[in-house]
Amino acid sequence: MADIEDLRDLALSLPLTIEEADKGWPAFRVEGRHKFAICREEGVLLKLDFEHQEWLFETRADTFSRVVVARYDWALAKLEALDREELSRLVIMAWSREAPKKVVAQFVPD
Repeated sequence: MADIEDLRDLALSLPLTIEEADKGWPAFRVEGRHKFAICREEGVLLKLDFEHQEWLFETRADTFSRVVVARYDWALAKLEALDREELSRLVIMAWSREAPKKVVAQFVPD
């Protein structure tokens, strides 16, 4: 079972990531610009690619749901339903969408 501290450790281990507060909860940005993860009482919002989100909503509706943030669909994941390994994969996916491609290529080899 993952928790907010696991999320914080994972997110801050990624290059160019900073933490800030969003409505009193931790949020994580790349280069201080693009958010990729936002904590909420009910779980963590992750900015995943559309196809992967849709698959999660269909196959794991008990864990993932759609939330609109600033006109975009994000995946809300119940942290208690994730283990640290799965959370790590999801956080890296979300971060990879927002980080500079050159940095992603160095951090996440093909």
